[in-house]
Amino acid sequence: MKLRIRGNSLRVRVSQAELTQITKHGYLEDTLEFSPEDHLSYRLDIVPSGPAQASYRNHCIQIALPSHKVDQWNQVDQVSISFQLPLSKDKQLVVLVEKDFQCLNPREGDEDTDSFPNPGAKQ
Repeated sequence: MKLRIRGNSLRVRVSQAELTQITKHGYLEDTLEFSPEDHLSYRLDIVPSGPAQASYRNHCIQIALPSHKVDQWNQVDQVSISFQLPLSKDKQLVVLVEKDFQCLNPREGDEDTDSFPNPGAKQ
């Protein structure tokens, strides 16, 4: 799982195996360790119903996705789930959870083996 943070936006990319794990087990979690005592975890959870949500508690970014949205996302042609959460009068948190596609131009050292086939690739 890849996490990108930019301003008030979060983007999470998942590989094919990670999407399988989410649908099979109902969650996916990873951790970035800064030291033995300091870390940042990020987690995707499937919830039975309700709106998509994002929160930050106890050093963990948690994104909750309703099961019907994940079922739709698991289809071949759906790339992502996106939503926005109001923060204040002028601010919002933008969240995008998407399939991680293979790069069109492979990069040295970049592991792309479990990424989804890129729809823009020449057949």
